[in-house]
Amino acid sequence: MSGARMDVVIVSWNTSALLRACLASVCTDPLVGRVVVVDNGSHDDSVEMVRHAFPEVICLAATVNHGFAGGNNVGLRWLLAHGDAPYICCLNPDTIVRAGALAALVACLDAHAEVVVSG
Repeated sequence: MSGARMDVVIVSWNTSALLRACLASVCTDPLVGRVVVVDNGSHDDSVEMVRHAFPEVICLAATVNHGFAGGNNVGLRWLLAHGDAPYICCLNPDTIVRAGALAALVACLDAHAEVVVSG
């Protein structure tokens, strides 16, 4: 493995409990650089939960729901301007990242420079 890091974008809308579990799995992964949560105008405590429980996470709180694609675009634009990792992973807030999963993805991407997008 190259030691490359991966930044993460998570788009959320009223998923506080799911988002908490997702962030707990993502933020403990040693390959993860910056994590950006784009909150699409939630009415629950998602924004407050992220800012309190995960202060290292960038939380971009929108006042409107941009939808999944629009929210990812917000997060991707932020990372392209401020991130430095060679890879970016877009996750749903109901994702639990298992140990070693991102390392396997990075190793695969490192081995196949012709791959520009993975799902």
